[in-house]
This record gives sequence, C-alpha cells and structure tokens, in this order.
Amino acid sequence: MRKSMLLRFLLFVGFVLFYPTISTAQERMIEGVVTTFEDIHVAKANIKVVRTKEVVLTDTIGVFKITCLPGDKIRVSAKGFNSQTFRVTENTTTAFINLKLKPNPKNQELAVAYGHVKEGKNLNAVTSVNPDDQRYADFYSVYQILNQIPNVAVSGSDVIIRGKNSINGNGAALIVVDRIIQPSHWLKNLVPQNIKNVSVLKGVAASSYGARGANGVILITTKKGTD
Repeated sequence: MRKSMLLRFLLFVGFVLFYPTISTAQERMIEGVVTTFEDIHVAKANIKVVRTKEVVLTDTIGVFKITCLPGDKIRVSAKGFNSQTFRVTENTTTAFINLKLKPNPKNQELAVAYGHVKEGKNLNAVTSVNPDDQRYADFYSVYQILNQIPNVAVSGSDVIIRGKNSINGNGAALIVVDRIIQPSHWLKNLVPQNIKNVSVLKGVAASSYGARGANGVILITTKKGTD
C-alpha cells in the first residue's frame, strides 16, 4: 500500500514538474514568404518541418503557413533553386526566405516549368554577371562590369538600360547598393574586388521600386566579413 502511494506521489510530482515544459512548448502557426532575387515571389515552393515531416506549398504569391515548435528546422526547396534551412525561435512569427537560383540556364527553365515563377518574363527580367563565370577582381571598375551585361550601357556616370522609356529625363537606371539607393556617380567609389553580385532588374522585377525603378535598377551586393 505504501509503495503504491509513493509511486502515485512520484508520478504526481513528475507531472507537475513536466507540465510547464509541455505548456511552453506548444505548437504555433507561423507565416512566411518565399522570393528569389529579393522581389520575385516563388510559388509552389516546398516547405517542410524536418521534425514532423509536415509539408506545405507556397501559394501563387509565395506565401505559406505551417505548424511548428520553437527549435524546429524548416527546409525550403524548389526546382532550379538552392535549398535553404532556417530554425524557428521563440520569437518567430514570420519568415522571409530568398532562394538563390542555381547557375546554368537549365535551372531557370526548371523554375518556370514547375510553376515556381510565372512564365519566363520574371526571371528574364533579371540579368546578372555571375561570379562563378567571371571574377570581379579581373575588372578595373564597376562600369566595366556593367558594360559586360547585354542591353546595358554606361554614359558618363549614368547607367542606361537600353529599351527603357525615360520618365526622369535622362533614362538613367536607379542604383541600389546593399539595399540603399545611391546617386549614379557613387559607383566610382566601389572596388570590384569588394563586390559579391551585380544584377540588373527590369520590368516586373524593378516594379517594387515604383516610379524610381521605371528605367530599371542596378542592384549591387558587396561582400561582408564572412564572404
């Protein structure tokens, strides 16, 4: 009888001690959005909770909702793109994932064929000098890098994307360096060896900048300490 009472007491104590862990580790619904080239939404991307194996797909504008616990790892993948994994924390309510398109034109075709990007115009609107193909250190200026990109011309300190109608008088593209808008002449301050990526946004891809991006956008990312 005493053993039975002792066992019940120990079970009760164990439950009391364990209950806070159960209550604080409740599953929650998090939302997220998956993009590529920062602004292009990725539809039908695969969102998987590694622990539970639960899988959902992003909708037509790249948005998803999924149930998980703090500490869970979530893997994001789509055909033609490099996969990414992120960890959910106690404070995670919204996740923003920007997938990198794998080099090679075939991967762009896969991304379109699997419906991740509508038609081909969105990805075709983004042109970049891929550092896998060219070493930026081989160039003596950013302007020389830009001259390697089809339909892009340098006029003085301005960068002109051919085929764009000018609404600001000179047709110069908007310059964005590390997400900060800079005047065109600021490009001369950049050292090619410090550049991680140079992209040209046109059409749909540049629309997120509103009227300022109507003549296209030169998007430059510089190297950080870990690059």
